Amino acid sequence: MPSQNGSEGIMRQMTVTLNIVTPLFLGGADPNSAPELRVPSFRGVLRYWLRAALGGALGDQDMNSLRKAEAFVFGDTNNSSPIEIRLSYSRLSHMGYNPLPHKAKRFQFDGFNPDQTFSISLVGRQVTAASWRAAIDALLLAVRLGGMGRRSRRGFGSLCLKHVDISQAQLSDPWSELLGQVPNSVSEWEQHLKAVLGATEAEATDLAENLGLSNFSPLSSPTFPILSPKNNIMLCHHVFSDWEDALKTFGRAEHVFLSRNPGRAQAFGSANPRWASPLWVRVLPTKCGVILALTLIWSQPPPRLHANESDLRTFVLDFGRKWGGKWIV
Repeated sequence: MPSQNGSEGIMRQMTVTLNIVTPLFLGGADPNSAPELRVPSFRGVLRYWLRAALGGALGDQDMNSLRKAEAFVFGDTNNSSPIEIRLSYSRLSHMGYNPLPHKAKRFQFDGFNPDQTFSISLVGRQVTAASWRAAIDALLLAVRLGGMGRRSRRGFGSLCLKHVDISQAQLSDPWSELLGQVPNSVSEWEQHLKAVLGATEAEATDLAENLGLSNFSPLSSPTFPILSPKNNIMLCHHVFSDWEDALKTFGRAEHVFLSRNPGRAQAFGSANPRWASPLWVRVLPTKCGVILALTLIWSQPPPRLHANESDLRTFVLDFGRKWGGKWIV
């Protein structure tokens, strides 16, 4: 693959220690076995968020350009990735949790318990600055807006940065500053998320330009989930006592809305045909409890589904009115 700006890649490494905020349902090949941390699972999540960021820069009309940019960071079937992902952890305790906390316990998923930590390292060998920053983009988006494992779009598998070692990362601002921030209030989270989104948008655009890729405006209903100014992120200012309180409240509100509006259910995702929910729920810790962030990333549903973005947006607006929601993007 080509180098950018005519420069040769160099060795870089960054290690982040992550705290588990909500139960983490991350299984191996057997979904009914005990949870385990696996590099392929993390690589898949980072690819999702990298693609979402690149889609905002490249649009969704030239998939070849998108694949080229993605491969430059995380590789493809013909080229290995210049970014290696490593996981480090001690023995993590786990137990069964109700994945639908607003309902009576019918079944459980085995998940890692909250308030435990593990570390993920990104190691770049002969990696260029642009591809290195793009990988960090993906990690930040995954931690700040997304989550890991089953039910991650409904708040489970939420993680937060506890410590970051960038001594060998060779980063400058805004990345060194963003990685060092530990938001502890609603206002601090709002400022931080805006800064992360601004930085990732700029870096995705820079990577595309360095690779000489054309930019197309994304369709009004993109063909895959992308981050763009048309997305919305709502930060709910109500401080919940803990993650269980927050997810029970959200789950109950979603259940009541769909019970009253069954015709709108397909906008929330579908199992058959498979279409992942466009709504990401994220539990953010503060010094007084936790708050919720709702990220709406709409994309075209399968033809068989009658899903309308307005149906999902109506629910988000209703929830926000009750729980102090404010659009930050």
